[in-house]
Amino acid sequence: GDWGVQDVMRELTSDADAFNAVMELNSHSAIETIAPNTLVRFRGLVQDMYEPEYYVGAYLRSDGTWITTKYGEHQGMIEDGCETVLFERRVIYCVPVPGERGWVREADAAAQPAKSAVIHDGTGAQERVKRSRD
Repeated sequence: GDWGVQDVMRELTSDADAFNAVMELNSHSAIETIAPNTLVRFRGLVQDMYEPEYYVGAYLRSDGTWITTKYGEHQGMIEDGCETVLFERRVIYCVPVPGERGWVREADAAAQPAKSAVIHDGTGAQERVKRSRD
């Protein structure tokens, strides 16, 4: 299954306000300020596709719960001897749209709701909130 992600994506793309609330990387000037595991959008072109990657996509914990790693990095320690399922994914390399004019990025940035940027110090111990530009 898709672990419920398809329904969430369908809901996000059917509601313009919800879709516009998802941060777009093209109009975000400081990518390092985006918190890990944040849903983002990117408008661009696929420039290259790499070879398939095989990984443990789901595993069964000792308490009988299935855990997936499909939508993020490793979700913790996989217990020895637990049941696992291998998944395949393709890594793609995307680039911004060639020749895109500055006014397009400015219009996209204006459509984004004003949010504070979270600054990470790399250790995860301290965070400070930086107000958005007015």
